[in-house]
Amino acid sequence: MDVWSWVVMPLVLLGFATALLVAHVRAWQRVRCRADQLGVRELAFRRSQFRRRMQTSAMLAVLAIGLLVGRWIQSPPVAPLIFLIYWMVVLLLVIWMGLLAVADIASTKHHYGRIRDGYVIEQARLEAELRRRERIRGDGQQEGGSEGNSAD
Repeated sequence: MDVWSWVVMPLVLLGFATALLVAHVRAWQRVRCRADQLGVRELAFRRSQFRRRMQTSAMLAVLAIGLLVGRWIQSPPVAPLIFLIYWMVVLLLVIWMGLLAVADIASTKHHYGRIRDGYVIEQARLEAELRRRERIRGDGQQEGGSEGNSAD
């Protein structure tokens, strides 16, 4: 097996995971700096998002180390049961990371969907108010010219 697949690739993966961990911590620090400006729901969403993403990125780092170790446990032959258990644990880690990713996608979609719905409701309310005012202004101008403007 060539060096790329069993050393370089896991090291690149480890570097990527480390960069993600640093980016998540910085993003959380920015959120905490303006926590007083955020609502309770927004802050709770950001906190759980931070936890999910940190967990996933940390598992990615563990996976990278697991890939390196996995190659080394193949070199001196180990019992097939140990080999099988080791790779099953690695596979479970990958599945758990996938589930966390799906949870993050669903949570983000739900969170921003709720925000969007709030904006749609507010837009409908404002449009209704605008139509009401235009109707009042139109009625006032038809009856007596500028008299309708005093109703505003």
